[in-house]
Amino acid sequence: MAISRVGRSRLAKVSLIGALAAGAIGGVAPMASASTSPTTNGCYSWWGNTSSDGHCTDPYVTVSGNYQNYADCYAETNSYSSWGWFGRGSTVNAWGTVECTWSVNSSWINFSG
Repeated sequence: MAISRVGRSRLAKVSLIGALAAGAIGGVAPMASASTSPTTNGCYSWWGNTSSDGHCTDPYVTVSGNYQNYADCYAETNSYSSWGWFGRGSTVNAWGTVECTWSVNSSWINFSG
């Protein structure tokens, strides 16, 4: 189930507030563990400590259109890839890599038909 843009925005704000509070209490940036986003038309975002990239291999792109990898960064401006057009039935591995200085709170795939 995909999270709506408003839901992602609220989730990102709550995540950022929690991360900032944890950093202020602990005195260091939180360490992110590797995670995977829900799929968007067969594409998902994977993130680790400070980077994120998109994958369309679940098992392939189900809807032709423009895809973007977006990362919610800790204590800095979010990072996002340029838009890439992927056709239905294609597989694209490790595209749209983005970096954060401290850590990636979460990431997801944006879609524009």
